[in-house]
Amino acid sequence: MIKLYRVIWVGILLLPGLAYSGENTAVSDKQQPLKMIDRLAQHFWQSHNHFADEKDVWGPYHLDLTFEALLTVDAVLNSPRYLPRIQEVMRKRHYEPSDTVSFSVQPFCNITFALFKAEQDSDYIAPFVSETKRMLREVKRSREGAVCHIHDEPGCQLLIDYLQEYSSRTARAGHLTGERELYKECVDQYKLYARILRDPDTGLWRQGRGWLQNPATLSPGAWSRGHGWLIRGMVTSLDVLPPQSPEFRDMRKLLQKLADSLLKVQNDNGMWHQLLNRPFSQSYPESSGTGLIAYYLAHAWDKEYIKDVKYKKAARKAIQALYHYMTPQGAVLGTCPGPGPLRSETPCLKQKAPVNDPHGAPALIYAFAGELLLQD
Repeated sequence: MIKLYRVIWVGILLLPGLAYSGENTAVSDKQQPLKMIDRLAQHFWQSHNHFADEKDVWGPYHLDLTFEALLTVDAVLNSPRYLPRIQEVMRKRHYEPSDTVSFSVQPFCNITFALFKAEQDSDYIAPFVSETKRMLREVKRSREGAVCHIHDEPGCQLLIDYLQEYSSRTARAGHLTGERELYKECVDQYKLYARILRDPDTGLWRQGRGWLQNPATLSPGAWSRGHGWLIRGMVTSLDVLPPQSPEFRDMRKLLQKLADSLLKVQNDNGMWHQLLNRPFSQSYPESSGTGLIAYYLAHAWDKEYIKDVKYKKAARKAIQALYHYMTPQGAVLGTCPGPGPLRSETPCLKQKAPVNDPHGAPALIYAFAGELLLQD
C-alpha cells in the first residue's frame, strides 16, 4: 500500500502547474485548490532537498506546521494524499508512535498529535498525555496564573503563539483521558490572556506582555499572524471540548467575539493586513495571517461553531485573494517574517515581505484546505 501511495505522489508532482494571472480566480471545483496545494507541496519538498538525508528532516517549527497542514488536507479529502511522504520523513527522524517527544520542542504546533489523528494508532496516546501532564507541572505562570512562554528575569513573558498550542494540547489530553480539569485549564488560559491582552474596544489582541523593559507593558499593535494563531487555538480546542460543557460554551463565545472583530478589519479584497490595528495604508496585506484566519473561519463555520453565513463569505473572500500570493513555482508572497511586534510596530510598518518566508506555505495550504471544506 505504501508503494501505491508513492506512485500516486509521483503522479501528483507531475500535474501541470496552474498558470498564475493577475485576474480574479474563480474556484468552481476541487481541482483548482488541489492544484495550488500540490504546487505548494512540490515547492516545499524541493526546498528541503526532498528530505533525502537525515539532516534534511529537521528544522524550525514551521517545518512541522507544514506537515500538519498537509495532513489537514488529507483529513478534508478523507484520503492519504500526503501521509505516506510525511511518514517517510518521520522514519528518517527515527520517530515511532510510542516515542515520547518533549513538549518543549513543539511549542507552537504538534506533529505527533496530527499523526495520531491521521493514523489512528493508539500508541501515540500515552506519550502525548504524559508529556502534556509534565508540561502542566513545569510551566511557569504570571501573577494572574497565565502560562509564560519564557520565564526569566525580570519576569513572565506572555505570547499568544504559545497560548494556542498550550491550550489546545491540554484540551486534547482531556479528550483522550476524560479528565475535566484539562478542559478547564484550556479555557481558563484563554480567558486569562483575553483579560490581559484583548482590547475591549476593538476586540483585537496584543501579541504578548513582558517583552519590553517594563515587564508589565503590553506588546504594541495587533499582529495578523498572531490572530491566526489565536483563532487556530480556539477552533482546535472546540474540536475536542465536549459540546454540552461550559468550557465549550465559553470558548465558543471567545471565538465569536474574535471572528466578529476580524471581519471588521478585513480589506475589500479579502486580505488581513500586517497590523490589524492600523489603517490599511500603513501596513501591507499579509498572507500568512490571512491564510490561517481563513482556514479556521472556514473550519469553524463547517463545524457550526459560528453559524452566520458572513463568516463563510469572509473565509472564501480571503482564500480567493490568496490565489494571487503565489508564484508559478509555488513560492509564497506577502508573508511577514517573525516574530511580529513584540516590542515595536516599526519593523512591521517599514519592512518588506520577503519572497517565500517559511511561514507562508503552511498558511496557504491551510487556506486552500478551507476552500475544499467550503465546497463540500
